[in-house]
Formats: sequence, structure tokens, C-alpha cells
Amino acid sequence: MRRLFFCLLVFCATAAAQVPSAEYAERRARLMAAHPDGLIVIYARSDFPAYAEGGFRQDKNFYYLTGLDEFGAVLVLDAPKKESWLFVRGKEAPATPLAGLEHVAADKELKPFVDRRVFPDRRRKEPALKLYDAYAGEERALRLPPEEASGKQREQLQRLFPKAKLESVRPTLVAMRWVKSPAEIEALRRAGWATAAALRAAMRGVKPGRSQREVEAEVVRSCIQNGAEGQGFWPWVMSGPNSVYPAPPRGWLDYTFLNRTMQRGEVVWLDIGCARDHYEGDIARTVPVSGKFTPEQREVWDLLARGYQAARTAIRPGATIADAKRAYYEAIRTAVVKSDLAKAAVAAEMKEAEIGKEILLHGVGLAPVERPEEQLTPGVVLALEPRIVLPEQKLGFILEDMLLVTESGNELLTAGLPYTADETEAFLATPARSDYTTVDAHNHLVPGSHTVEQLIREMNVLGISKSIIFGGPKGNNESTLTAAAQYPDRLVPFYRPKVRVEQKAWLKNDPAVLEEMKRELSSGRYRGIGEFTNVHYPPGHYARMGEALLDTEVSPTAPMVVSMFRLADQYHLPVLIHNEVYYYRELDQLLTDFPKVPVIWAHAGYVNYYGVDMLMKKHQNLYADLSIRALYRPRDSREASIFFNETTLKPLWREVIEKYSDRFLVGLDEEAPQYRGHAEYFEWMGKLLGQLTQATARKVAAENIERLLAEQGSPQVHQ
Repeated sequence: MRRLFFCLLVFCATAAAQVPSAEYAERRARLMAAHPDGLIVIYARSDFPAYAEGGFRQDKNFYYLTGLDEFGAVLVLDAPKKESWLFVRGKEAPATPLAGLEHVAADKELKPFVDRRVFPDRRRKEPALKLYDAYAGEERALRLPPEEASGKQREQLQRLFPKAKLESVRPTLVAMRWVKSPAEIEALRRAGWATAAALRAAMRGVKPGRSQREVEAEVVRSCIQNGAEGQGFWPWVMSGPNSVYPAPPRGWLDYTFLNRTMQRGEVVWLDIGCARDHYEGDIARTVPVSGKFTPEQREVWDLLARGYQAARTAIRPGATIADAKRAYYEAIRTAVVKSDLAKAAVAAEMKEAEIGKEILLHGVGLAPVERPEEQLTPGVVLALEPRIVLPEQKLGFILEDMLLVTESGNELLTAGLPYTADETEAFLATPARSDYTTVDAHNHLVPGSHTVEQLIREMNVLGISKSIIFGGPKGNNESTLTAAAQYPDRLVPFYRPKVRVEQKAWLKNDPAVLEEMKRELSSGRYRGIGEFTNVHYPPGHYARMGEALLDTEVSPTAPMVVSMFRLADQYHLPVLIHNEVYYYRELDQLLTDFPKVPVIWAHAGYVNYYGVDMLMKKHQNLYADLSIRALYRPRDSREASIFFNETTLKPLWREVIEKYSDRFLVGLDEEAPQYRGHAEYFEWMGKLLGQLTQATARKVAAENIERLLAEQGSPQVHQ
């Protein structure tokens, strides 16, 4: 029974892990190479969680090196022999190696094993090998929270081996954990999505007369709903005088967690993190309880946002933590402020600059706060966390995001949150649209209709982390590329074929059009092709509406379309295609001929659920974009809306979405003439996601399109 229980436990832990076993083995090898002269002993968590804890949390370093949640185990790395040993509780060890570990033994063998290696000759006074642990004593000097009971583990080792000379591999592990692998980055991206959604839930929960604890409960609920195991640390919801640091951490020492009722005129310090797949988030915002800042509070908040943006701009490969701090303080120092409160804020920050503020940036990973290294390099994940604290005025302001250092700068992992006072107030005034972080899979960006800055502002207010953008009927590809270059972590550029403008060229298979498309797609500047409109309702064209609105009617199997799909196949690009029921058979043939090209069917083709069901069942490369399926009933389309009275998702549509939950997407289609505004459409999207299972809602909202884009390779951003 013991063997069965152990195997089941490890199987579950390994199945849930996002990092491949080979990566854990490589980490162990790197650690042994850095300390080749001894045994490295890393303890798993061996004390049961207190009943007040959210659940079991493995020792961070043990998990980093094994990927296992095994309770009470001990990892021993024999560096001279380059061997990894796992000692487990109980009388028996499992019969087969696990998680890439070469040797697994019962814990009773731990002391004899170490004695044989460290003290092979009892007559010698000096040990033959060093004995290393992961003692974190230096973290206390930095005033960062310890990750595990490493002090107790060192005491235990010292009792077991009193003659051994104990040293710590902690500095090496800190350096190793500083730069994240691609698998870790994806785990942190998911943790960031969950945490951003939970922070939006917390911000909406701030109301006069509510208690802090009610908002804390909103955070925990949202973390779990968005796929996290729970909160990484208990959320800080600190209002009024509690918003003044160091009051927030004192909440851990208070039975009521400094609970109080929130009052008009106050601000609330929100600092939260969700734990998902063992990786953790850490972000923060300050919110006015009444929904609006006072003029003085507004100026201080915008001052903090100004400093944040300056520091974020400085975060890039080759820069240092000190560079980002200098940029922050310079932005604060040079700000033009008017109110006495803002002037006091500038003075307070200049004083902090003189003494060296303790935390402005820190690492994020398996722990919400990890010790930072000075040098910034691609793969580093940071929490940028500037604060302005005014004790005399009983005001504390905080703005925090998670950032990934990339080859060209940094990427926001917690997008879809407001920044300026205007955005914050607009967010609080906007009814809740969705409980999930959302990626917009269908958005036109047309010069003259709205600016890219307006789009980003609306994304921040509505909780949209990214948008796939392309031009309108006339293409506007250069505008698309310019916008994506300006916001590379928020906007994803697709190449828009100029079908309506050059309809005759498409119909006669003009090689010049094909050459232009080949030249543009081969540049690597686009992440996909679309929206390609081969037919639009009603059949034929809009002759009655004027020649300028002539629509296309190009068969999906026409030679030019086939040539375009060959290019999509060659450059590994998805294609977003507007094809309605009129060319159903031809679309079926196109999907058959190009099984490796992901096809996003715009508006789910405006066909009945069974048409979508039939094609998705047959073609694994077909994705369904659900934009405009509730607000908009085009003539001659069959049952365009997937809702009854724009409120209740039709049961058969819910069934097909759940059945193919990995291949449905949501989008705004902002430039449709009948479209009634981002906020109204987003309200429909919230209704849609709210009537799906939580797992499916997360996939449809963001995970499916993020996975699809990741599978198609990395973009080369046009500069």
C-alpha cells in the first residue's frame, strides 16, 4: 500500500507539472557542477500545513530541483559522482526511478549514505566531502520573507552530522532561479493572468461600507476560478490608515488582519498574488473607495504612474536594477506638481532616493518575492513595485506589475489593468464585463476611426491583455505594424490581404498581388493573415450601397486563395477567414488540403451550431471566432446569434463550445458598422464566458489563442 500511495502521489505531481523532467535534471546537474566538492542536501516540506493555511506548499528549492510534491522527502545531490538521490519516508522505496532521479531510497538510508560519503574513514578528523544545504539566512538581512524553514533544516543536518562543515548553495540557487526557462515563463504567464483577473475582482469589490475581508474573499474566489490553486499569499486589502506602509504586513500579526470598514474619501492598498502550477503572481493597485480620487489623490496617483512608466522603459537587457530605480526617481524629481499633497509625495520619494528605497523591483517565480540579481537579462521575471507612502496624511499608494525581460525590452505579464487616474476611474465606473483575462482574437485598427492609444486605454479598462489587430477593407498593413511595434506585448499584427480593393486582381489571379503578399509575409513581421474576406452577406455585393462598398466573392478554393494558404503553410501562420455558409463545401476542401494551417473561422461563419460542429469534428486545424454572434443578425444568415434575447446562451451552442473547448476564441470585431461599442460588446462576452464551465471559459477567453500564437513561433517585431 505504501508503494502504491507513493507512486500515485508522484504521478499526480508530475502530471500537473508544466516543466519537463529533463529540465529538472539539467538544474541538478548545474548545481552539482557549481559545487563539485560535496553533497548537497535539500529538504522537502516535512511539517503539515497549519489549518489556517490555504493548503500544502512544497519547499521552493526542492520543487525547483525535482518538480515533486512528495511530503517529507530529502534530495541529496552527490556532486563528485554526479548522482541524484531521493530519500522518501517509509520502510520501502518505490521500485522504479521517478522524475528523472537515478536513485530512490527509504529515508532510513539517508544517514548511512551521507556518513559513507562524507566520512569514509572514521579515523580522519576532517570530512572527505563538504556538506551543503540551502540555508537562507542571508534573506533576513535583505528583509525579504523567507521561503522555507531552512534554519530548522540546517539545525537538523547539524544534529545528524555534527562533524560536518555546512555551507549553503543558496547564492547559486538564487542565481539559477533568477533567469526563467521557457516553461517557467509560460507558468508565470498563467499565474499572471489569474492574478490580473483577481485584482480586477478586488478593485470592483471596493465599495463604501464594505469590509476589507469581503474584498479579500473576492480575491481568493477569483484566483481559484481562473485556474489557480488559490492565493500565493493572503491578499492585502488595506484601507485608509492601513494603506500606510508598514501597516499592510502587520496584518499577518493581527487576528482580524487589521480588518476595517472602507470609507468614502479613502484609498485602498491592494496587493495580491495567485498561485498556479507552483508559480506565483504579485501585483498591486491603489483604488479610491468612492470610485473617484480627490484632485490631490489623483495628482499623486498619476505621479506614481509616471515614475512606474519611466522605470519600466529602463527595464531591458543589459540594464540593471539600479538603472530602473534611477529612471523612476528622475521622473518623480522632474514632475511638475501643483497640490501640497503631490509636493509632499515628491519630497518623500526624494528622501527615499537618498537612503536607497528597499524594494522597487524584485524577482517573481516559485515565490512571489525572490531575491533580485542586479543584472537584467532575457528570461528574468520582475515585479516592478513603486510606492508612495505619506504617513501624516494616512495615505499609501502602490502600483505593481509583473514584467518579463525580453530580447528587445520587456513584456507585461499582467496586462488588462488600469494605470492613470482616468483609466482607474473609468474601470470602476464600467460594470463588470468578464471574470477572466481576455485576449481579443479579432480587432480592426483603422486610422481615422480611433487611435492606438485609445485602443490600449479601452483594453486596460475592460481587462483585455492582448488584441490581434489588422486593417479594414483597405488593408492598412503599415499602420498595423506601426501600432504593434509601439505596443509589442499588447498588439499582435496580422497581414490583411487587400481583397476588396483589388477584387479584380484576385479574380484573375494577378501575380503582382501574390508577390506583394509573399514579400510581406516572408519579412517575419506578421503573426498571421486576416481578416481575409472571401464572401460577405448577402450573396453577391452591396451594389445598392455604392461602388465603394463592393464586396468580394472569391471561392476558398480559387487559385489565389490556395496560393495564399501555401504561404501560410510555409511561414507557419494562422489565417483568419470570413467565410459564410455559401462556401461551406469549399472551406471544407481548403481545410482538407491544408491540415497544418490553423484556420480561424470569423464569427463562426454565421452558420448554425451544427455546421460549426460538423467542420470542427472533421478538421483539427479549425478554430471558431465568436465575435458579433450575439449583437448582430446579418440578413440571409442562419441563426446568427448564439443567444436567446442576447442573454441566455443556447444549449446546443453551449454543448458545441464545451465539446471543442480548445478551439473556440472571442473577439470584438471593433470596426463592424453595426457594432455598438467596446463596452457593450464586452458585456456580451462576459455573459458568454459566464455560462460556460470555468475551465472552458479560461480557454476561450485567452488560453486557446495564446497557445495557437505560441505554436506558430515568435514574431519578429517591425522596428
